[in-house]
Amino acid sequence: MEIAPSQAPGFDPDNEAYVISAQYPARHLGGELDKFTALMGRRQYDHFARFHIPESVLKQMGVGFNGRYLIYPYVQENGNAYAAHCILPGRPEDHFWHGNDAFATGEFTLYNGKEIHH
Repeated sequence: MEIAPSQAPGFDPDNEAYVISAQYPARHLGGELDKFTALMGRRQYDHFARFHIPESVLKQMGVGFNGRYLIYPYVQENGNAYAAHCILPGRPEDHFWHGNDAFATGEFTLYNGKEIHH
């Protein structure tokens, strides 16, 4: 809104932004995630529609499908995803992480982190 932060409701001058100090690797999941989002079909979109999640939100979040598992990319502060959580619909106990193992634990596993910090 281009107003001074001090004039925004809820402004806290003592608030310090949370920043992850990470060394991001050169390789990320960009191309693979594009392929997974292209595999999303009517059946997958209908699954989310039962929870009132529209197709536009799934596309914005980069949710994909690999033919069996739903793919949830964990995008980091630099805009790239180095790991994705793969979950079998209807069986949440059947899941695994795809990508760089260092980004599948701890502080890197905050889904939708960029928007939450915003």
